[in-house]
Amino acid sequence: MFASPVATNLLLALALGIAPATTTPPPSPAPGSLPPLKLIVRIRATSRCAKIATHSNGAINAALRADQTLTDTVTALRTVDLDSNGLTRTQGLHRLEDLGSAIARAVGRGDHEISALRALAAKESDPVKKKQLLDFINSLGGAIYRQKKIGRDLDGFVAGMYARSMYHVSDDEEKMNIYVLHRRTFTPMQGSGTLTIDTAPDRLGGDPVTMPYVNPTDNQDAHLAAQDFFQRQVHVSNDEATAAHAILAVASGC
Repeated sequence: MFASPVATNLLLALALGIAPATTTPPPSPAPGSLPPLKLIVRIRATSRCAKIATHSNGAINAALRADQTLTDTVTALRTVDLDSNGLTRTQGLHRLEDLGSAIARAVGRGDHEISALRALAAKESDPVKKKQLLDFINSLGGAIYRQKKIGRDLDGFVAGMYARSMYHVSDDEEKMNIYVLHRRTFTPMQGSGTLTIDTAPDRLGGDPVTMPYVNPTDNQDAHLAAQDFFQRQVHVSNDEATAAHAILAVASGC
């Protein structure tokens, strides 16, 4: 990592304006130039600064890896086929599971590096340098925490889809769901329409009634999840931009 005994490069590969969820990868930078919105800061190779460089780079790399996986997740949710047949459903859910595991691994590494940086900040005797380091830690740590929450929500989505796969109700139970909730719940019969429900004329003398129902398909729910994650990535990018600004002050003290 270190260029010489006297100085080293602290690579701040924070993508300040990541465009979450695109199907086409961004173009490569021209030879000899840095990608837009990335910084390289020179610091002295003191023990303190070397440790900051090591753990900052570790946290940054973890955040960037999670960013890319979140982008892949949004694309997967937009294109997954959970409705056509059991095979495509199983394959799609397995793919989403793998993405959730990759997010968990990345944010786990990021949390480890953030904890190491907090330990360094706790030992810092200079109040100005301590605040500068904490500003960076809190910003990047906030981005990683947001990534972790999206990853957990992805796990919850996948678990819900598996629950739908396993849950079956009788015709009478489904009619009751629609009568009470105006929707079909946890059944493969999805969409919208109307259903005529017998209100037990043999016992109560009631007349049949027609009730509307609306229930999104699993693919539609996946698209809604994709849109939610896409919007939340904006907040991740904002935290990363704040971190990129904060680390400049840290580097100036090295």
